[in-house]
Amino acid sequence: MRECFDANYSDKRSTFSINADAFCNSNSIPVDFVDALYLGQNISSGFINNVAGNLNAENRIGAEFNYSIHYSYKPDSCSRYSKFEFFFSIQNRTHLDGRFSGDLFNLVFNGNKMFAGQTANFDNFNLNLLQYQQFQIGICSKIKAGGIRYGIGLSVLNGQQYQNILAKKAELYTSPDGEYINFNSDITYKQSNTSNTNLGSSNGAGFGVDAFAEKSFTIREELTEKIKFELKDIGMIWWNKSSRTAVADSLYHYDGISVNNILDPKNSAFSKLNSDSIFNKVVQSNPGKIASVLPGIIHFNSVTSYKTWQLSKGIRYMYDANYKLNVYLTGNYFITKRLMVSLGAAYGGYTVFSVNTGLGADLGSGFIVHLFSNNIEGFIIPQIALGQSVSVSIMKHF
Repeated sequence: MRECFDANYSDKRSTFSINADAFCNSNSIPVDFVDALYLGQNISSGFINNVAGNLNAENRIGAEFNYSIHYSYKPDSCSRYSKFEFFFSIQNRTHLDGRFSGDLFNLVFNGNKMFAGQTANFDNFNLNLLQYQQFQIGICSKIKAGGIRYGIGLSVLNGQQYQNILAKKAELYTSPDGEYINFNSDITYKQSNTSNTNLGSSNGAGFGVDAFAEKSFTIREELTEKIKFELKDIGMIWWNKSSRTAVADSLYHYDGISVNNILDPKNSAFSKLNSDSIFNKVVQSNPGKIASVLPGIIHFNSVTSYKTWQLSKGIRYMYDANYKLNVYLTGNYFITKRLMVSLGAAYGGYTVFSVNTGLGADLGSGFIVHLFSNNIEGFIIPQIALGQSVSVSIMKHF
C-alpha cells in the first residue's frame, strides 16, 4: 500500500518517511478485556468468567509497537550508480507474544481455589518480550535480463530488554482442603539486565538481515501482476553478562498455600511468605550471556492491477513467535490518482479472522499519507473482536 502513489513521483530521487504501527491480537481474549487490563480498570468476576468460557485448548496473544524514520535515494541517471537505490532507517521495536492454557488464565484471574482437589495444567506455556533499536542500511537494484527487482538491508541492533519463559511442564495440584499444593515443573526463564531498561539502554548487541525479490508481468493491456517474496528480521541479539538464566525442574511441595486472587497480594497467603526464600528454593539462577533469535518474517505477496483496481493477496509467517500462518486478501480502489481506499480480510496470525481497511492520499508537493488497520473490527465491536491494530505513515518525495 505504501507504494501505491510512487508513479506520481517517478522523477523524484529522494523519499523520507515517518512510520508508526501497533497491534494487539489474540485467538481467545477480546479487545475490551485487554484494554481494561492494560488501563488497570476493575474487572468483574462475571467478565472474567465470560472470557474463560471462550478459551481454546491453546491460547495465543501477540503485540507490537514500532516507530521509525526511513530515507531512500536514487542517484541521477548520469551517475555511475544510477542502477541502484540506497536506503537507511532507524527503528524502535517492541515485540510481545505468548502461549497459555485455560487453566493458567483461571489461576491468574480467579486464584487456585477453583482447583481444589484437582491439577491445573500449564504445560507448554511460553512468553517472549523483546525491545531493541535497529539501525539499517540497504541497497535495491534490478536484474535487466529477468526484470527482477531485488534488495537487501543489513542492520545493527541495540538490545534494550529481553525476557523469555518456556514451561515444557508446569502442573499445580491443590489439596481438597487447601492445606498444601504440589508444583511439578520444567521451566526455563531467561532475562536481560533488569536494572537498565530505559529507551536506548544497551544490554546486548546483534545483527539483522532483510531481503526481497519481486517481478512484474504484463498479462494484457491494463492488466498486470507483481509477485514479491521477502524475508524480514532474520537475525539474533547476544545479551551481555548481566543477563540471567533460571531453571526450575523438580516437584515442590508447599504447605498452607491458598490464593483467592493472584492479582491481589493482600488476599493471598503468598504475601506472608518470604518471596526470596521461595525463589532460591525453587529456582537455580545463574548469571551469564544469553542469545535470542528475532521473530523473523517470511512473506509472499501477489498484486493484480487492473485500471483503478488492485487485488493484493498473500501469506505471512512469523517464526519462533507463537504465530500461526496468516492468509490475507485486500482490494484497493483508486477513487482518483491521489486517493485510494482499501478493504480486505485475513485468517490466522495471532487471531482468527480479521478485517483490514485503509486510506491513502497524495496531498501534492510530494506528500503522501497512509492510514491502515489490519483489525478494524477491534474499534467497532471491541466486546467480541479479538484484535486491534493501526498503522500510520507520512511520506515526502523530493
